[in-house]
Amino acid sequence: MSEYQWFEEEFTLADFSTVTDTTVTEDEYRTVERFEIPKGEVAQLGQGQANTQTDAVGRLFADIKDDADAAISGKVRFVIENTQNKPVRTISSHNTSTVSVGANDRGSRRPYPLRPQQTAEPYKIAIQVQTANGTATYSSGNSTVEVDGYRAEAVN
Repeated sequence: MSEYQWFEEEFTLADFSTVTDTTVTEDEYRTVERFEIPKGEVAQLGQGQANTQTDAVGRLFADIKDDADAAISGKVRFVIENTQNKPVRTISSHNTSTVSVGANDRGSRRPYPLRPQQTAEPYKIAIQVQTANGTATYSSGNSTVEVDGYRAEAVN
């Protein structure tokens, strides 16, 4: 059993890899970004406690946009995927309109307390999107995701 040294982390799209097919629909959630946990590391989303918003020091900002730089209306969620890139657990799910507030004001971002799910290699953290209606083409270059969390490295 490994011991880990934990440190705060702000996960951004730079930590993720965009999948090949970024077409999102209203029929189902589609994975658009994937973060592969490096060997010997653990990742966990959120910071602080969920008792009150002031205790939830972690914040979530997700401005999900299409290839025309327009906001995608619908839902965004974070999931844990297995080695076959299939979701095995949902970490959190949000309306895109509620998490796109606070681009330049961290204090107005959605509080994001610590989530109990820890993820380690070979599992992955994925971002999935579902439109409110119709189809859209997700654009990593036009989108912004910033989510507070923790990473840990094995020390033995």
